[in-house]
Amino acid sequence: NIGIQASSGDYIAFLDADDVALPGRLKLEAEILDQFPEVGLVASDAYLINEMGHPIALKSSVSGAPRNHRDFRWETVEYCATTSTVMVRRKCFDVVGYFDERFKAAGGEDWLAWVRIAHDFAMFYLDKPTIGYRIHVINTTKNLNLLHDQNRLASRLATEWENFHTYPDFFRAKLLYYRFATAWHVEPKIRALGYFMHAFVTDPRQLPFGLRIIHQGLMNTLRRQYKKILKA
Repeated sequence: NIGIQASSGDYIAFLDADDVALPGRLKLEAEILDQFPEVGLVASDAYLINEMGHPIALKSSVSGAPRNHRDFRWETVEYCATTSTVMVRRKCFDVVGYFDERFKAAGGEDWLAWVRIAHDFAMFYLDKPTIGYRIHVINTTKNLNLLHDQNRLASRLATEWENFHTYPDFFRAKLLYYRFATAWHVEPKIRALGYFMHAFVTDPRQLPFGLRIIHQGLMNTLRRQYKKILKA
């Protein structure tokens, strides 16, 4: 946030300290923002690279990609744009605010920012890598307990945001299903089920999305239990 406030350009691009921008990255993304004034944010695919900088795979092959490349704003619940690939209009922060500073570490605050920006701006996805996303032993995302805590905070802040009620019904329902999933293990079960029912009432057509979240949660739990058994 300090960097954003100290900058003077109309477009702001991010790059984490351990990642690498590929040649032409800024030009490609700036051209999209120049061409489409309704687009507030541009993101792209990335190469996963090892500690030596050698490509391992495309990030989309691991974490997926949005379906609607011309405007993925309403997919931001399930798809979090990789921050180092993002270029955003300064105007977006003027409208929805800066990154929320209640987070303890990196993780969750980017997803929350994209969800809020989606409220007012289209989002464009470049189906090509513009950065190298470095995989190493101290990646923040390897700390699963911290990651889960950050995700719970992000989902709570998303559904408590003052503009939450003005999202389209289908998007509010998705956010509420995500709130249910992140609350299940740490909040009273009756409260968590309340988020699920609220989501269903908001838009019954999104029930398959809620069921997919439940399925994913069960599979993750089974994998964790299996790993514990192997270690024992």
